[in-house]
Amino acid sequence: MKLFTENRTDVTLRVKRGLTSFFECPKEASIHARQTGSYVYNIFKNNKDKKRVFAGYGVPK
Repeated sequence: MKLFTENRTDVTLRVKRGLTSFFECPKEASIHARQTGSYVYNIFKNNKDKKRVFAGYGVPK
């Protein structure tokens, strides 16, 4: 499954390598971002019809 930002930037490798943390819960993402001094952004994936659908939240390290 490929993961993208709102601008269609592929962040799949960043998540796999641990450079970006992936969360499904917005509260957990917000807490982690506050603890690491980072920020939260939306992550999307493609569905069967190649339409972008919401997948979760990303927090870069």
